[in-house]
Amino acid sequence: KPQSFDDVLSSVSGTVYRAGPEGKSMEEVVKSDETQNSVSIFVGPEGGFTEGERNELDETSAGTVRVGERNLRAETASVALITLWLGEKGYL
Repeated sequence: KPQSFDDVLSSVSGTVYRAGPEGKSMEEVVKSDETQNSVSIFVGPEGGFTEGERNELDETSAGTVRVGERNLRAETASVALITLWLGEKGYL
């Protein structure tokens, strides 16, 4: 069942990040808090987050994380970010 953005944001646990091209690298994110074991990374839809969603995430999140220099489709960015996080944590 689809959920609203606010419901999803309020239900996540752990550290929250927003994906975006202006963010830190995954290496920087993991090194800044090596104890984090639960992370939620919000990847926007094609066209990006709305201004309101971006503002909510910026107030709630620990920052922005990037995949690299390119903008990826949401489904590709999600897999890439999870893979980068798992790799930096040593789980791969």
